[in-house]
Amino acid sequence: MTKYKGEKQISSCSKKYPHIMPLFREFIDSHYPEFKFESVYVNRNTVAKKHLDSKNTGESLIVGFGNYTGGKTVLYTSDGKEKKFSIKSHSLMFNGSEIEHASEPFEGTRYSLIFF
Repeated sequence: MTKYKGEKQISSCSKKYPHIMPLFREFIDSHYPEFKFESVYVNRNTVAKKHLDSKNTGESLIVGFGNYTGGKTVLYTSDGKEKKFSIKSHSLMFNGSEIEHASEPFEGTRYSLIFF
C-alpha cells in the first residue's frame, strides 16, 4: 500500500507483480503470524545511515537474507548507546519512527525485507 494525496492505494509495484504480496503474507504467517502489515520495503545491498522512518510508523519487522557477512542493524537507545542485531540470523521488531537506526557495511549480497 502507498498513500497518494492522503489516500491509501495499491502501489504500482504491487500492481505490476501481484504474486509477490501473497508470498510475503505466507512468509509472515509461517514466521510470526500475529504480526500485521500492509506494506513491505525490499532492499538489495542497502547500507542505511542513522535515521528515523517517516513513512512506516508503528512496529516494523525486519529480516535479512543473502550471502553476506557483516551488515548488522544498529538501534540507538535514548541514552545514546548502540545495540547491534544480526537480522540474518533473527528477525527484529521495533518502531523505526521512534528509534533511530542504521545498518553497518557488509560484504556480499544482502537483502532486507521490512514489513510494516
